[in-house]
Amino acid sequence: ILMHIMRAPKTVGLIAIGLLMATVSFAQAGTGPYQTAGFENGRTWEVLTPRERLYYVVAAYDSAHFFIVPEDMKKYFPATLTKGDTVKAVDKFFETPENIPIPIMHAFRVIAMRSEGATVELVDKEISALRHAAAASARESR
Repeated sequence: ILMHIMRAPKTVGLIAIGLLMATVSFAQAGTGPYQTAGFENGRTWEVLTPRERLYYVVAAYDSAHFFIVPEDMKKYFPATLTKGDTVKAVDKFFETPENIPIPIMHAFRVIAMRSEGATVELVDKEISALRHAAAASARESR
């Protein structure tokens, strides 16, 4: 990962390294509730400041360019939303307590589905599946 980050433009690389460091610091602090299946979840999102949330979205977006094929980018980051809009949408997604254990990247996916015009039924089905997976992960980690 660091090799890809170091080849990135300086600002992107610094943001990505900062995100990586923040994740490592959470991991060192014993993040049981802050992760689901090894991914940062809504509890992590809740402890970030508004500025850190924006940096998280920017770093995730920019990092995804290294690891996600271009056709799949819209599955997580729709072109219709700015990064600031994405932060607001993630805030709203995690207002529902049952969504807190869902990994942040999966929240991006749900937001992209809504932004792209998916039906309420399809979005609800996706959220239900994500809640089920998060609950299963919690049971396995006990």
